[in-house]
Amino acid sequence: MALAAGLAVADCARNWGKDALIKWPNDVLVEDAKLAGVLVEAGSRDGQLDWMVVGIGLNLAEAPALDRPTACIGPDVPVESALEDIVGAVLRRYRQWLHEGFAVVRDEWLERAAWLGRPVRMGEGLGAFEGIMRTVDADGSLVVCNAAGVERRFVAGEMFPLEVRCC
Repeated sequence: MALAAGLAVADCARNWGKDALIKWPNDVLVEDAKLAGVLVEAGSRDGQLDWMVVGIGLNLAEAPALDRPTACIGPDVPVESALEDIVGAVLRRYRQWLHEGFAVVRDEWLERAAWLGRPVRMGEGLGAFEGIMRTVDADGSLVVCNAAGVERRFVAGEMFPLEVRCC
């Protein structure tokens, strides 16, 4: 559901005039600056979804000063309108996921994926893995392939873009 919720926020951002992309798994970016973050927690019982909480942090009127680039929608979108738009979009994407399946949501998500086909780094320090962001699998895992042809799947983690420097 994290991919569907991120797609919903990106839908709204586009409706508000921002060219939004989605960073796997849960951030919405405008020109590589973070506009929003999505967090989904869920639980099941007897193999069925029992509960779900979708949290969305959206920089609406101002972009906070952080140690990384941030973006905002701007003052032209009132808070109440933004809330209505976001709730409606999340509900639409949730229903799409239920009725059409994850593959449809995944395909639309990939159309708006930030850094798809570009060099990225997963994680930091000694455990970091660098390669090309290839896709998102049928289960929502991120697939990254390094220069040696080693492909790794990630179910969680922080992804960073890598700059390619030449001559």
